[in-house]
Amino acid sequence: MISTPRRTWILAVAGVIASVNVAHAATTDELEARLDRMEQMLQQTRSELQEQKQATANAQREAAAARRTAQATQTSNRKQVVSSAEPDAKMPAKTSPKTPADEPIGTFHIGENTTAKIGGYIKADTNYSHYENGDVGKRNELFYTVGGIPVGPDSDKSTDSTQFTAQQTRLHLTTLTKLGGHKIKGYIETDFYGDQAEGQDRVVNDYSPRLRHAYIELDDTWLFGQTWTNFMDMKAYPETLDFIGPTEGQVFVRQAQIRYTKGGFSAALENPETTFEFDSLPDERVTQPTNSDHYPELTLDYTDTGDYGHFSVGALAKTVSSDGDFDVDGLRNTNDKAFGYGLRLSGSFNLTEQGDAFLYQGYYGDGIGRYVAIGAVPAGYINDSGNVETIRAYGGYLDYRHYWSKTWRSNLVLGGMGVDNPRELRNSLITKQAASVHANLLWNPVDPLTLGGEYLYAQREVENGFDGNFNRVQFSAKYDF
Repeated sequence: MISTPRRTWILAVAGVIASVNVAHAATTDELEARLDRMEQMLQQTRSELQEQKQATANAQREAAAARRTAQATQTSNRKQVVSSAEPDAKMPAKTSPKTPADEPIGTFHIGENTTAKIGGYIKADTNYSHYENGDVGKRNELFYTVGGIPVGPDSDKSTDSTQFTAQQTRLHLTTLTKLGGHKIKGYIETDFYGDQAEGQDRVVNDYSPRLRHAYIELDDTWLFGQTWTNFMDMKAYPETLDFIGPTEGQVFVRQAQIRYTKGGFSAALENPETTFEFDSLPDERVTQPTNSDHYPELTLDYTDTGDYGHFSVGALAKTVSSDGDFDVDGLRNTNDKAFGYGLRLSGSFNLTEQGDAFLYQGYYGDGIGRYVAIGAVPAGYINDSGNVETIRAYGGYLDYRHYWSKTWRSNLVLGGMGVDNPRELRNSLITKQAASVHANLLWNPVDPLTLGGEYLYAQREVENGFDGNFNRVQFSAKYDF
């Protein structure tokens, strides 16, 4: 039998052990509960982090898609604006602008809706001329004009001339705006045959720029400003190294105008100007413009273009007026006017796929005056009775262009004109007839560069029987940009 103290100790130890076991059991349950709660919190945190990560990724994808859409829209708009940024500057209102798929080299943007391009060429010329009947002015030494051919009774006063120049160098700016469903084109062009054409040969050879073209086109339909007359056919223009070419056979005028174009038809109201032949002295007659410009001059043109080439017909209507402009001893101070008109036929025939072609132009007019031969023919005169009379003129040219290869070509150009001067003018120095021949050989070693040589012969006869001629050899280098 166990003693009481020992039994008491045993019971105490058992109680302590039991209490410890109970406490341990309680602590374990609590820890397990806490661990469960912590696992739940961690799982919830993981879920929230995953949702935030997914939301961030979605936002980034949406932003990238928005940027791509904006870039695509901007590129599309830019291509749409640029697609017609390369209009043909030489043919205002008669040809549609080119539409390259990509932005042309050299085109830049002005604002959001306007593109612009600077272009032109640099041309260096040298020529040697031999004149049979005297000397000419500096400008006529640089390029051929009918009135610049010296005339005289014999060839005792023959002269020679050598010239170097870069005055034909040309710059132009083309702009194109697309806005509100409309297309607006602007064009400005200049060269260096300004008022100071003779420059300063002794030292720096400086030359003044001059305005050639400055016009606005709206939707390829309306044109406002200065450019080639609507009576002129630039598509039939012959290729010569001489600045102008067969001047006696050409219609050649630039002036301010308002023009309407629909398809192949165009009509224009143009700046008026009249030139008269009159007595400056009892034994001398000169051609001079008047101040009697009452009405605009009307020009019409119709051009058909096809695989064969093109055909064009033009018409001109104008008044030839005098409001007391000329007074010689009080005999011809008159107020009178007459009707003037002109007709033109021109075109081209494509002969080979390589580029051979035949170009032509013919004109006839009464009072046509300054529109032909660079002003060598007056539009009218005042007769002995004091009335205004018009002067008839006719002429034209033929041009055969032949390609020897892809880089070599030649042009043979024949030009001529005649003038039906009235009896009162048949003892004067007014031009009666003129003719010229141009023959050249041109080489393009690379596309922008043209090198060539040309021979020119021209002759002129005036009403009093005097005549004259000259020969010229010219070499040129031209770089288009």
